[in-house]
Formats: sequence, C-alpha cells, structure tokens
Amino acid sequence: MSPSDRTSDIAAPPVIVPLPEPESPTAPGHLEDGHYYVKLRPQQLQEFVEALPMAAEREQALALVSTALGLRLRSIDDLGLERDGVITGTLMRPVAPRIAAVREQIQQIAAAPADDPAAIPPLPPELLRDAAAMTYHNRLHIPVRDPEILLAIVRKQERAGGLCERLPHDACVASDSATILLRRDGGALVVDAFVQLYSYPDVAADDGRVEAATAAMAARPAKLAALASLAGDFALYVHGATIPAIDDIFALGELADTLAVTPSGQRHAIVDARLAEQAALLRLRDTRRLFAGLSISAALDPADVRITMSWEPADLTAAQALEHLFAPAGDSLPGPSRAALCDGALLCWQLPPLPRLSGFDELALGDYASQDRLRPTIAAAGQMGLVVLAVETWPNQLGALERWSLAGGRDAGVARTIFELVGGVRGAGGRIRLGATGEMVHYARLHHQELSLVRSLATVGGATFTDVPVEGLQLPLAAAALGGRMTGYIASEPDEKTGWIIAADHLDGARWLLTQAPRELTTAPTFFLGSDDLAGLLAHFGPASAATLAPWTAGRKLSVIGEFNRARPRVQITLTRAVPGQ
Repeated sequence: MSPSDRTSDIAAPPVIVPLPEPESPTAPGHLEDGHYYVKLRPQQLQEFVEALPMAAEREQALALVSTALGLRLRSIDDLGLERDGVITGTLMRPVAPRIAAVREQIQQIAAAPADDPAAIPPLPPELLRDAAAMTYHNRLHIPVRDPEILLAIVRKQERAGGLCERLPHDACVASDSATILLRRDGGALVVDAFVQLYSYPDVAADDGRVEAATAAMAARPAKLAALASLAGDFALYVHGATIPAIDDIFALGELADTLAVTPSGQRHAIVDARLAEQAALLRLRDTRRLFAGLSISAALDPADVRITMSWEPADLTAAQALEHLFAPAGDSLPGPSRAALCDGALLCWQLPPLPRLSGFDELALGDYASQDRLRPTIAAAGQMGLVVLAVETWPNQLGALERWSLAGGRDAGVARTIFELVGGVRGAGGRIRLGATGEMVHYARLHHQELSLVRSLATVGGATFTDVPVEGLQLPLAAAALGGRMTGYIASEPDEKTGWIIAADHLDGARWLLTQAPRELTTAPTFFLGSDDLAGLLAHFGPASAATLAPWTAGRKLSVIGEFNRARPRVQITLTRAVPGQ
C-alpha cells in the first residue's frame, strides 16, 4: 500500500492539551523567549574540577584568567560569589525590533537592476543601522556575598563611549560588537550582555541598539514547564520555539555583511540561496512536533557523576502519544542476564522488545511524508536544521522511514523487511571481552517467523546458513560467515517457535549463550550499555586525549540507560566507582 493510499487511514489530529505553566517564575535569571536556559552551582563545579587529574591544565587556565582580569585568582571565592548560591541565566534571546525593515531592504537590494554587474555599490546607511540593532541578549543572575569584587573587575576594563552612558548600570564594558552591563540586585549581580554578530563601528551607538537593549532588559520572567524540573549541579534547557528567530537574525545579519562586499550582479543569487535555507528550516518545523525542547542536567559528585538528557513534550497530548509510540511491540523472551553479560566485559549492552515503526507514520506530515522531499530539505536547512531534528522532530524522521518503507521499489521492500525484523526482536544484547576466546558476542531473541526473515536477508546479501553439529549442544545450529572474524548463527529452541540470531567471533561465544549463561526476561529500561572498566574502554575505543583522564577513570564503571517509552524520553549516563572507597 502506498503512502497516498494510507492517508485516509490516519486518524484525525488529536485535540492538543497544553502543558500547565508554573504558577510563578522558575528562577530569577530565566526570561521569556530564551533559547538556552542554565542553572549552575559554581561551588560544586569547582570541587568537581579540582578532583580531576588535570592540575597543570587547571593552573594554566587560572593563570590566563587572572592575567585577563588583573587579579590573583585561586578559586571562585576570590570573585565574591555566594558559596551556596545558584547562578541562573538565559542565553541567546533573539531581540530585533527592526528586523522587518532589514528583511525588506535586503530584498529590495537583491531585486534592484544592476547598471554595472561588477560594481559593489555601498549599502544604505539605514540598512546598516537597522542590522546593527539585531542582537542576542544574555542574562545572568549571580548570587554574591560582595558585589564590589566583580564590579571592580569590570570597571578596570570599562571603556568610554559606546552604549554605556545610555543604559542603566553599575559597571559596563562596551565595544562595537558587544555591550555588557552589571547591576546590583539585592544579594546578587545581574549581568546583561548584548552581542551583535554583525556590527558596524560608525553606527555603534545608534538609537536602534539602545532601543533593542532597553526592550530586552524589560523582558518578563519565563514560565516554562520544562524549567521547573531543571536539577543538578549544572542544568541546560534548549528551547526549540526560538530556533526560527535565532536563525532569522543570523541569516539577515550574515546577508548584510556579505552584500557589503558582493558585486551587484551576484547579490540576487546570494539572497535567494540564504532565504531558501531559511525556508527549508521552517519546513522542518512545519509538522506535528512532539518535543518542545531538550534538557541536560548533571550531578557532579566526584565519586558519582550522573548526566541526564531528556526531551520535554510539547503538550500533554504529545506526552501520551510518546508513551504509546515507544511501547514495546510484544513480550520479551528469556535471554542472558545483564550480570552474566557484563561480568568481566569491557562493554556490555541489552535491549528489551523494541517498538514497531508502524505507529510513527501519523507523524509523517509535511516534508516528513516523503523521503524524496525530506532529504533535500534537511540538506538545505544547514546546521540549524540539524538542531531542529535533534531537539524537536527526530520521531518524525521515524515516521518518514515508515512511510518510505511502504512505497514501491526494491530498496523500500528490503527496508520494510528490516523494520519488521527489528519490530519482532524480543530482547537483544551482547558483550565485548578482551584476552579470551569468545571475546565478542551479540544476540537477538526472535520468533520463528523473524528467524526465517533473517535467513532470507542473508541470502540476499550473499550469505548462506548451513547446519553445524556442536558437541554437547542440544539445539540445532546453523552458521554463516559474516566477514572478518565474525560468524552468524541461528539456533532454534526445542519448542520450534522461538530462537536466537547470534553474531560471535568464536563458537564458544555462541555455546556460552545457549548453554551456560543464566537467563532472565529483559524489561525496561529501553536500552542499557555499560562497562565495569571505564579506563580500559577509553583506552581501546576512546580518543587519544582520553589518556589524560586515565587516573580519574581507573576503578570506575559506566552505565548508559535509555528510557523512551515515557512522557519525557530520557538517556542517563552514570560514572561511579567500581570499588567503594577508591
């Protein structure tokens, strides 16, 4: 059945129930319409950094900062911060009261006939002033025991002119591209920083920049449901709703800067290309988005580091849909226990039954309804398009894959078979061990129908499973070479209704799975990956720079848990001491 034939089968759009807003603002440094929201406990961060085996690098960084600030900085205490205080902030707030005028003037320039296509006519002064007024506003609320320490540091850097004399402040630093204001606020300092990515020195103190800064400083406190749950020693929330406005400022400022050095005969093409990128970005968001943003938090106890990444549902209706879409497709079949997989393993992983893709096609709306439309849209949307996918719409990509697999053609047919096979997995896992036979083994538990699909796919790929006798093994076993050191095995259980697909670099690995490993049913979490030897894992698979952390990672273990069948899908990474007291 083609995607067009299935359109009528898709249920009517659900009634959208919004998330309740907090009754009060969540933090003094959080303002409405921000892109990034942060919370930070500086004392805990300092203690964590001090525990890392990076003394030389730490001293070098402190020396550079001390030189730049003109004081001897030994710790955050030297900055007068409140030891138990929490810094909160809003970053990358798009503020552009004159952006409509910038857009109109750029389009007029691009459409104007060129008397001399090779000439570079100057841009109108009005455009430069309006473009210079586009800014990203950043706000920090810093609890302090002595505000004069930070104020004195800034006053040493203070420059005359700029916007300082036209805006309220207790200390100020201004340049052509940025203005930083510090103000006392009870037991805290409020920092407002305005950054112009495209600045023009001859209009640096223009009324437009003052207008933008004044409006920004009057912003209302944020009331977002996601901010109420920010926790830990460091937390960051990425708010998806501001992506178009951020890209708008970036795109139009970039165009103003580029057109200033572009011959008139090339201006039209440059403007069209950049506006086409903006249009592609908007098309990526023009769908039913389940996520409003992405939260990242970290608890930085040196002995127990926990990092959690979770996606915030767009509304209550989306939260209910997420629980349904990621629900397992069926019951699990017994597999090796997690303890057995991870014992002595450099790396181990485990999956319970997976969801089927068949429910995601209700999200295949807009450009996500067709891979032929989606691929060029993603390519055209640039880096901000990747942010949209990661923060807001990656479930829609699954819907696009489902729609594509239902289309005609050999590739779509193979993909449909693979999706059916993945949806039929009733538990999977594996391990990597070093220095022993059977050092790499992975498995999936399947019903007989899916095992037949595996044989068919192997035949398409040029591999053939042949029966192999194994002494002491009561289950029938077939093997096929997978390339390199790996061999694929298919084993059927005595009930002849279920079985195993195994990939191993030695027959002993398959034999261990089928005859020796204690078994259990795999349940939630959705995904588990772990290592009891974090230092060994990084030494074998990590970057070269990981060697500097070897003293800290020694004796530590890693676990990564992904839970997607919940209203707020999340991934949690934990680094703990393998041996208490180390």
